[in-house]
Amino acid sequence: MTRRRLNRIGRSALQVAYAAHANVLLCPVIFASRYGDPERSVVMLSAWANRENLSPTAFRMSVHNAIGAIFSIERGDTENYIALSAGLDTVPCSLVEANALLADGAPAVLLVVYEDPLPVEYSGFADAAQIAHAWACKVVPVTSAIGVISLTKIVSAVEPDAHQAGLPEDLAVLRFLVGSEPTFDALGWHYARA
Repeated sequence: MTRRRLNRIGRSALQVAYAAHANVLLCPVIFASRYGDPERSVVMLSAWANRENLSPTAFRMSVHNAIGAIFSIERGDTENYIALSAGLDTVPCSLVEANALLADGAPAVLLVVYEDPLPVEYSGFADAAQIAHAWACKVVPVTSAIGVISLTKIVSAVEPDAHQAGLPEDLAVLRFLVGSEPTFDALGWHYARA
C-alpha cells in the first residue's frame, strides 16, 4: 500500500533509509532535500490552474516531511524526524543539525539525502546538475580522531568552486565522505578529515 502512494523519489529515499537504518539503533532521522517532491507540486498546480479538484493524497504526499512521516509510521518509530531544506546548503546544514542532535544526547543520527530532477516547468531554476539520487549515512559522536570530519563555514569574498565533476552538490559531498581526500571546499563550506 505504501509503495503505491510513493513516487520514484519517495521510494528511493525510503530504500536507502531502510538499508541504512537496519544497522542503527533507534535515533533521530533527518530527511534532507532541496526540493522535496516537486513533481507532485506541478501536478497539483496544473490541476488547480485548470479548476480541477485537488487530490487529498497528492497534497498529503507533496509536503516536505511526507517521506519522513511515512518512514516513521511504517516503522512505528517515535524518534525525532526532521525534514530539512536549505537550498544549496542543504547537506552542510543537515550535518550541522545532526551534530546539534548529538550534542543534545542522541546516540546517532541517520541522515537521508534525496533529490529528483526538477520538472520541465521548473527547469529554469536549476542551478546544479540534475540527477535522481538518494543516499544515507549515520552520523555518530566523536569517540576518537579516526574518521572525524570537521565542517567550517568559509567567510570569504571569493566563492569556492561549486561543482565537482558535474555532480550535484550533495553527491560531491558524498564523494568526499566516502573518499580519501583530506579536504573539500564547496559553496562556502570547508570539509576536512582530522
